[in-house]
Amino acid sequence: MTLTACGTEETPGDDARKTSADTVDAGSSGGLPIPDQRVVFMDMLNTVGQPCAPDAPPEEEPTPAGEKPPTAPVEPLPVDGSAPGSTEPTSHTSESPQEATLSAVEKCEGRLHSKRITKALSRPTAPTPGEIRTTLNDLGYINERIHNLRKSGATTRFYVDLRVLGGSLCLDGSVTSTTTVVTAFAAPPTGPFIPAKRS
Repeated sequence: MTLTACGTEETPGDDARKTSADTVDAGSSGGLPIPDQRVVFMDMLNTVGQPCAPDAPPEEEPTPAGEKPPTAPVEPLPVDGSAPGSTEPTSHTSESPQEATLSAVEKCEGRLHSKRITKALSRPTAPTPGEIRTTLNDLGYINERIHNLRKSGATTRFYVDLRVLGGSLCLDGSVTSTTTVVTAFAAPPTGPFIPAKRS
């Protein structure tokens, strides 16, 4: 006599589904459908960036919103080795990283994102890439915006693409056993994300 329990019969595709479920999906986080993740992501960006809104009281940014500072910006560092503030004509197209700059509001937002991520990743022992991804997800940064998360030697690097509504803000993070450094930089507002080349 053979008994078959309803719903327990496995098909050849079951193993593939189990393997997929155990693998971190680069397009998902927190078990939410992708559209819901994006809503949570946008809400997080609005919340973190609220103190930097043009009508909010200035904290550390003396330059009025919408105006460029009189001196070269501290962030990002020049990626092509040229002197800051150079007026030499460039042959780069609009997609060139050298032409992307952060607005005063984006610089403010970059500092706030950097502080919250640095605080969350600062711990006695260096977190693994998987732990870093989980921490970023918990903070509201979804996997489709996290790029090049990998460990090389004692350092784990990652990038976070925060570009929305024509903005240029991105983050460059590095984590070791002793330090966590997250800095803001500008990327072209359109097109696929390409990590900044650092010397």
